[in-house]
Amino acid sequence: MSELRALVEAARQLRETQEPFLSATVVRVRGSGYRRPGARMLASQDTWLAGSISGGCLERDVMAKGFWRTRSERALLVTYDEAEDALDERSGSGCQGVVDVLLEQHAAGAVDECDVFAAAERCIRDESVAAVVSVFRSTRSDLPIGARWIAQGGELRCTHGSADLRGEFAREIEIALATCPPAWATQRAAAEGELEALVECILPPPHLFVFGSGHDVSPLVTLVRNLGWSASVWDALPRTATRERLRAADHYLTGSLEDAVARLDRCVRPAAVIMGHHLEQDRASLAALLPSRARYVGVLGPRPRSEQMLADCRAAGVRANDAALARVYAPVGLQLGAQTPAEIALAIVAEAQATLTNSDVSALRSQPGTIHRRVVGWAASELGPWSPGS
Repeated sequence: MSELRALVEAARQLRETQEPFLSATVVRVRGSGYRRPGARMLASQDTWLAGSISGGCLERDVMAKGFWRTRSERALLVTYDEAEDALDERSGSGCQGVVDVLLEQHAAGAVDECDVFAAAERCIRDESVAAVVSVFRSTRSDLPIGARWIAQGGELRCTHGSADLRGEFAREIEIALATCPPAWATQRAAAEGELEALVECILPPPHLFVFGSGHDVSPLVTLVRNLGWSASVWDALPRTATRERLRAADHYLTGSLEDAVARLDRCVRPAAVIMGHHLEQDRASLAALLPSRARYVGVLGPRPRSEQMLADCRAAGVRANDAALARVYAPVGLQLGAQTPAEIALAIVAEAQATLTNSDVSALRSQPGTIHRRVVGWAASELGPWSPGS
């Protein structure tokens, strides 16, 4: 299960049982840190339930002091620094950095329209994107710590008292929805006071569409489901036994190829792998996927076979510009020395993960500097006016 799914499920269960709970969100990291801004954890009064904000060290402090700290203020900022006396050897960050955490207490059973976990649940259910702005430092009485805006599905939801200021972070929201960068902190200063807020984009887990239903599909589907991704398998020749063998998939698609690709195009983070082991079927799948929204199209098989399929697609009038061809990974997978179906599945998923996150594939030890991409912030003049319907 993905971390996002686990957080959503934990929040839903707590509200069904009418239990108050804590959420902790990393909003800023100075120096090194195990998790980056946007990382969350969720805990009941006695149990760490889902997510994380460190490798386990900061979570202990949240569990020990979180409810006490939020007894009068339901949202506040906590700064963790190894140099502070308040952090002993068991609670230190271990990463030699300073981590700012937004700590929030959620009332039993209460769900407001600007609830992050409800927004994340909609993202997963509808395969949609949400932009979230959360105030974590403020000297303004009209925008206390914990004030929040969520833009999703053409609507802008605001916490109580902040609706009249819906344009305060309009451009940051548009940037988050348009480009989905890593979360970043932004500042505002006015006569009324100063504030800082975390801007983040909530995305559903990737959705992998597999075109083929051979026995080597099973470990691929199992692996992506264990990662928390969604998985759909299109079968040109559906059989009951095959459906049973691929029961780990979220969807076993038996309609037309066009219907399967149309379903892919409705997803936010679609990826595809062609592995039908049938030349004509794989060629048809490739022709249908070239103009699709799939950011990753892996093709199983030797290079000459894939090159011939691409040539056949062009001869049949399928248009594919350089951008479309750049999304085709053939032969599929990273060079990991894979031999077995399970190892090949690992090589495929690793390549798809790197592609979907725009990451370079290399050993971390060979990369100088930080291992996480940094987002410094955005100039308000970069984009034009934003509206909820855009």
